[in-house]
Amino acid sequence: MDRRLLSFFFGTAMFLFLSAVLSEDRPPKWQLAGIASAVLLLVAWVIWIRLTRPSTAVVFSVISFASFIIADSMVSIGIQWITLVVLLISLGRVAAACYALVVVLTTMTAHIGIGSPIERILLETTAAVLVAAAGLALAELFQRNQRMLEELRENLRHSTELAYAHERERIAASLHDGLGHRLTTIGLGLDFSSRMIDRDPQRAREEVQRARHSTTEALDLMRATVRAMRPVAVDHANDAPELAQTLREFAATFDTTSLSVTVVDEQSQPETDPGCVAFKVRFVQEALTNVLRHSGADHAHIIVSDGSISVSDNGRGNDAEPSFGLRHLQQSAATHGYRLDIHPHGGLGGGSRLSLVISEAP
Repeated sequence: MDRRLLSFFFGTAMFLFLSAVLSEDRPPKWQLAGIASAVLLLVAWVIWIRLTRPSTAVVFSVISFASFIIADSMVSIGIQWITLVVLLISLGRVAAACYALVVVLTTMTAHIGIGSPIERILLETTAAVLVAAAGLALAELFQRNQRMLEELRENLRHSTELAYAHERERIAASLHDGLGHRLTTIGLGLDFSSRMIDRDPQRAREEVQRARHSTTEALDLMRATVRAMRPVAVDHANDAPELAQTLREFAATFDTTSLSVTVVDEQSQPETDPGCVAFKVRFVQEALTNVLRHSGADHAHIIVSDGSISVSDNGRGNDAEPSFGLRHLQQSAATHGYRLDIHPHGGLGGGSRLSLVISEAP
């Protein structure tokens, strides 16, 4: 963004520079020199934009200083401002300050050389000092914005890496505590049945049946984990995400499981913030995954209203400590301006209920 804005300023400064050198009172040779320096400036600018190096900055500053002499007008000071930015970015504050000093001294020396009155020398020199100071301030502003953008990109990269780490930790905990436990149980059961198959075939057969049932549970757990990992596409209608319709489409994906899901839309007006819609869909995805894995419910009820969204089930309820996924969801809710309310037996028929509520809501 800064480079595009800087290029806009450069284009404006070039227009003013050409207006000065192509005025009717300038000799044709002087005008031709101004056009040539403008072309060289443009080429040097493009090179610096593509290759931001000290060498390209020096080339640009030399051509810029020559154009300042050719223009012989304070109108061309805009290019000198751009030059100060270029030098500050590529070579640092000292180089930019030295260039500003050269421009000020050149202005003063030129007026002394042509015998200008002392008051004009003082006026023009003071103006040059103020213009140079303004240029240095502009250069500092651009450099500060560039540092802020770099810091924002770095923070975003760290935030993304942290989110990935949390998600990997959540998936690892889910697989270890759920799928790993069941697979271990299956392995022990099959070992036991292999030892008992000759001595007690009936007990061996019962153990195989239990292992078969545990295998089914392990497969269901794996499907639930994969379902939780799968991103949910947010529907956009007329450039506005439709939350209720997206949730209905997502609820339909549970038709192949033991859980039926209904969605009730009580919003007076649809949610239009894409970030809020995506987070609410992620909340429902996490909540339904927990229902499918832990509650023993066969029905879940989603209510979408202004400022809140809740997921209730008709399972056995849950008095245990929140799982890693719910704790992570609580932290994420706070960053989005929401709070997560957990009701162990506030759902359907004593089942559990999770509610996502705007923090400021009573």
